[in-house]
Amino acid sequence: MAKEHKAAKEVPKFTKEQILSSKTLSINKDVAAAVLEDGKAYSIQEAETLVSGYLKRKV
Repeated sequence: MAKEHKAAKEVPKFTKEQILSSKTLSINKDVAAAVLEDGKAYSIQEAETLVSGYLKRKV
């Protein structure tokens, strides 16, 4: 029972390429390409946070 509960909390992770090729995400693909690192996996929330943080930075 404990193993089933633990597996339910895992958040799926996606590579930069998968996130950029997604047709359902509403993030700026150009910014995501610049902010996300190659070979690293991100959850959707992590990717959205990085992109929005970049867009809201002080220039």
